[in-house]
Amino acid sequence: MTLSAIIVIVINSLLALVLALVAVPILVWMERRIASFIQDRLGPNRCNIAGIRLAGIIQSFADMLKLVFKEDFTPGHVKHKTLFVVAPTIIFVCSFLTFGVIPFADDLVIGSESFKMQALPIDLGVLWILAFTGLSVYSILLAGLASHNKYSLLGAVRSASQMISYEAAMGLSLISMLVVYGSVDLADIARYQSGFIFGF
Repeated sequence: MTLSAIIVIVINSLLALVLALVAVPILVWMERRIASFIQDRLGPNRCNIAGIRLAGIIQSFADMLKLVFKEDFTPGHVKHKTLFVVAPTIIFVCSFLTFGVIPFADDLVIGSESFKMQALPIDLGVLWILAFTGLSVYSILLAGLASHNKYSLLGAVRSASQMISYEAAMGLSLISMLVVYGSVDLADIARYQSGFIFGF
């Protein structure tokens, strides 16, 4: 493996991590604004830093900081503390690995080498996303089981069944995309979308 290949892999991995972590507060902000519009109430607009509100996006970054500095609390009655810690780790790893196959740009050519601008340059992009979104269900079941509480286990089973039912609809909607593009590689799909439509 050449030095340029190592540099491209490191940059792609860092870019995927940064974009994944920055996208979360923005998407939470968008969801809160839309929910406040639908419910005819004020959205997240009170939080500010030195009077700067940025249309309420500061609220999402304040929530992120709050979560970073929260105490890592494990109840004393939990028997399997390892599972209690592993459950949120699984969902973070699954979400990052799902985000890792999204191409950031067209292939980068350095000399005679061509590099895919993805954190995980694999050809099975859509199948990879389906696999890891399905795997994230286990983290919810593990969290409910590790809590050693029948109500949290019932809630985990309910949440897992809801996620599986959503995945069935998502899989069916992806079939139409695969029929149109004729490929499961996300880089090919992005290239297909970059062409001209009616000359524009």
